[in-house]
Amino acid sequence: MKKIYSFMVMAVICCCIAGTGKTQCNASFTFTTNGLTINPANTSTGGNFPSFYWSWGDSSSPSYGTNPPHTYANAGMYVVCLTMFDSVGCQDTYCDTVVVTTTTGVAENGLAVSGLSIYPNPASDHAGLVFTLARPVEVSILMYDMTGKLVKSGKPEAFGTGKHQVNQDLTGIGSGIYFAEIRAGETVIRTRFIKLN
Repeated sequence: MKKIYSFMVMAVICCCIAGTGKTQCNASFTFTTNGLTINPANTSTGGNFPSFYWSWGDSSSPSYGTNPPHTYANAGMYVVCLTMFDSVGCQDTYCDTVVVTTTTGVAENGLAVSGLSIYPNPASDHAGLVFTLARPVEVSILMYDMTGKLVKSGKPEAFGTGKHQVNQDLTGIGSGIYFAEIRAGETVIRTRFIKLN
C-alpha cells in the first residue's frame, strides 16, 4: 500500500514540475490605414491573459489595449511595434512598417478593402489571396520579406465591389516569412504568411 501511495505522489510532483515555466506567445498584427489613421487588427496568439503595448513610431505616447487606433500628425512612413506580455514570463514583440497619407479616398464608403486572408498558410508553390472591396477600385498586390524588401509585385488591376480571390504564383520566392499586401485606393492592408519549399 505504501509503495502505491509513494508512486502516486511522485507522479503528481513530476506533473507539476513539467507544467511550470514560461508560456509561449507570438505577437503579430495586420492593419488598414485610412488617411492618417492606422487601424490595427491584433492577431497575436498564446500567453496567459496577455496585455498589449503599442509603440507607433512617432513622438506620441504608447497605447495599451488589443486594437487601439492611432492617428498620426503627419503623413509618412512609421515603424509600429506591438509587444505582448503576461504575468508568467511570456513576452514577444512584432514590428511592421506603416505608410499613412493625408488623403483618404474612401470617406463615404469606409475602408476600400478588408478581410484579407491567404491560404493555404503555410504555402508552397501557389496561394490564394481573398479580400473584400467596399467599392470598385484599382488594386495592387505586393509581397515583402521580413526586412521590408519587395519580392513580388503585380500590375494594378481594376476590381468590382464584393469578395475576390486572386491566385498567386510563389515559385520564385524562397522559404521564409513574408507579407502579402493589398493596396486599394489609399487603403493598405497586410497579412503575414509562411512560404515552404
